[in-house]
Amino acid sequence: MRIACNVKRGGAAVAAALALITALGCASDTPTSTVTTRNPAQASATIDGTPWAANFQINLAVADWYPADQRMEINALELHPDSSGRQLSIVLKPFTGPGTYVLGPHNATASPLASSAYFIASPNVTYKVDSSMVFASARQNAGTVTVTDYDASARWISGTFTLEAAQTNDQSKVIHITNGTFDGRIAPGT
Repeated sequence: MRIACNVKRGGAAVAAALALITALGCASDTPTSTVTTRNPAQASATIDGTPWAANFQINLAVADWYPADQRMEINALELHPDSSGRQLSIVLKPFTGPGTYVLGPHNATASPLASSAYFIASPNVTYKVDSSMVFASARQNAGTVTVTDYDASARWISGTFTLEAAQTNDQSKVIHITNGTFDGRIAPGT
């Protein structure tokens, strides 16, 4: 699957995250985890009153690709038969295991050490994403992520989240993400 991005602000991060979703497992296969007591990766939330549920990945998170950053990325994609989709990406930084992480602005100049998140709603995930489709944590205390379970040896992470995100090209357009949960396998690094 080819995914391209054309985003005014944060374009490299958005492009990397979309490519990461593709690389981590754009399939409906059963996870190949050696942990047999775990369910397949899953993530869900309520976005402005509408249910959202990821349905398009085997692995949910990555950490080994960013060891110098002490970063854990949680990426989840809801894909529809018409190729429309909604993606949520959360960056926990510095990642220290279970606990609550406060989400701040999602841009390189705010604080490269801060946790942040963004949400993309695209009419076609195989085509270009523009800034009107991207909503990012745009202020301090834009939400929280609570990692309730982190098992490094089993490569599994679980937790809950909330997020208020503003459209990247019009900060007055805000979405509210509540009742968020995630539970999934952490992909091995390359």
